[in-house]
Amino acid sequence: MSNLIIAVSMRETQASAYKEVRDTIARDWPEYLNKVFYDAKWLFVPNIKEDVIEYLNQWQVNGLILSGGDDLGDCPDRDATEHIMFNYALEKEWPVLGVCRGMQAIYTWLGGRVILSNDEFIKYHVAKNHDIFFQGNRYSVNSYHRLMLDSKTCPKNLDAIGICVQDNTIEAYLGNNILGLMWHPERESKPKEWEISFIRNFFKIEEK
Repeated sequence: MSNLIIAVSMRETQASAYKEVRDTIARDWPEYLNKVFYDAKWLFVPNIKEDVIEYLNQWQVNGLILSGGDDLGDCPDRDATEHIMFNYALEKEWPVLGVCRGMQAIYTWLGGRVILSNDEFIKYHVAKNHDIFFQGNRYSVNSYHRLMLDSKTCPKNLDAIGICVQDNTIEAYLGNNILGLMWHPERESKPKEWEISFIRNFFKIEEK
């Protein structure tokens, strides 16, 4: 996609010394965006609920990344803002990438169920690397999540394209203009070539 302008959602944090809610993003993200989306523009989006549509239009956004951090339900303003952006992106047929929490949110909004994991799941998925089968190939990915997608409730418009080798849980899905990754590509010190190629292809970025 030419002239790609990607909106990236932010998490909520609290000031340490006094009461003040802040919208923040890990520094991993700008570094990752500069490496992978070097020929696109991107901006971080505050959690401003209904006003976010005007914000997206002002900046002529045409792509969306829902980032990780927090659990659904912990931050109502963020939940509302991301859900509004997601529905607007679907209406406008923008490519949408959901990372970890973002993937879980999309799954829920489309009718799937996210459930609390057990000790066996945590052994492979919390602050660990594990292998996945991804479109016929085997790769190692990082993992920082305690929640899992209930595969029995997978929405019909999503196809599981990444499966954890150890427990067969869903690690990636693909739909019409929707890509979900349960791992954090932005947290790798060096982005992986197979991952970069797939994500850039998803956003329809032509290689030079």
